[in-house]
Amino acid sequence: MKIKIISFFFLLSIFMTAKGGSPVHQWDVYTISFKSGKVYTNPYLDIPVKGKGDLLKVTFLGTGGDALNKKIVVVGYWYGASEWRVNFAPQFAGTWKYVTSSAEKSMNGKKGTFEVLPWSREEKEINPCRHGFVK
Repeated sequence: MKIKIISFFFLLSIFMTAKGGSPVHQWDVYTISFKSGKVYTNPYLDIPVKGKGDLLKVTFLGTGGDALNKKIVVVGYWYGASEWRVNFAPQFAGTWKYVTSSAEKSMNGKKGTFEVLPWSREEKEINPCRHGFVK
């Protein structure tokens, strides 16, 4: 069973790399970019925010593997012009999906999914930072 799981993640990483994307590993920062419908000089002044709302918020929900039923909400940031980003460092391997909420209509309701791969024992020995966050 263990070999099947390792083989699955190995093949998945080859597939993801072949498609031009790099695999997402547990505890690494995964950056997702979003484009707004407008170019802003200062969106913090230009976009009206209701109450204590954030200009871009992304909700990540684990749907498989160790990530199952885990929920993490991350606030995005303006990267310049019409680009916004969010940095997500998944604590759990498995399948994740996300959905955005934003006062900017063109960034609201964006969805996506991705797989997070665990580090192998050898990779953890090479780099001790691959053991997780400091507690």
